[in-house]
Parts: sequence; C-alpha cells; structure tokens
Amino acid sequence: MGFLALLFGGYYIHAYILQEKGTALSFSLWEVYLFHGIFSTGICLLLSLLASNEKLQPQLGFLYLGTVFLKLVAFSTLFSEQVLGKTSLPPQQATHLLAPLFLFLFLEVLYLPKLLNRLPSKKKLD
Repeated sequence: MGFLALLFGGYYIHAYILQEKGTALSFSLWEVYLFHGIFSTGICLLLSLLASNEKLQPQLGFLYLGTVFLKLVAFSTLFSEQVLGKTSLPPQQATHLLAPLFLFLFLEVLYLPKLLNRLPSKKKLD
C-alpha cells in the first residue's frame, strides 16, 4: 500500500513542483516513478515469499542487497540514454532522475526490518 501511495503521491507532488518552477525534463518522470514503484513492490513481495523458507531467512539481508543491485542494473539499462548517454544530464535533471530512486529505497529500507522482525527467532537452548 505504501508503494502505491508513493508512486502516485510522489509523482504528482514531484510533477507539481516541476510545473510550478517551469522546469522541463528530457525524460518521462512518470516512467521513472512507475519503474521504481513496480520494482520496489516486486522486491518486497519476493522477500516476503522467501521469508517463508527457513533456510533463506538468515540470508534475507544479503538477498535484499542483491535485488537492489539488480534494480540499479535494470534502471541503468532501461534509462541508459539518460544515465549513460553521450550527453550528460544537467545536475538539476540528474537530481530529478535520482529522487524517485532514493524515495523508494527509503521505503524499502523501512519495510525490511518489519519483515525481519516478524520472523520467528531461533533461540539456542544449551
């Protein structure tokens, strides 16, 4: 639910700010938000599914880091023209390109500890 709220709320607030400042971007802000919204939701769903496997539970943090790496690779591939293009983006546009990344990353980082805290803890009895 939080990712959906961030997808629409974040996009419309971001677009409103850009409109008020009269800033035009050389990329689709909606596509950037949509990518991060879908991918972040997928990451959290995947981690929730993997958390049900007792063997994978201790590795969830490392699995999360791997999915973040995959997200960055996918983002760089899909938005390669903006990220790795022949002409670099002006710093202001680069900030608008990366803002959704950090917003969704923040929400993912809030979700992961909640997921880990729901897992049953194994206490050794000696």
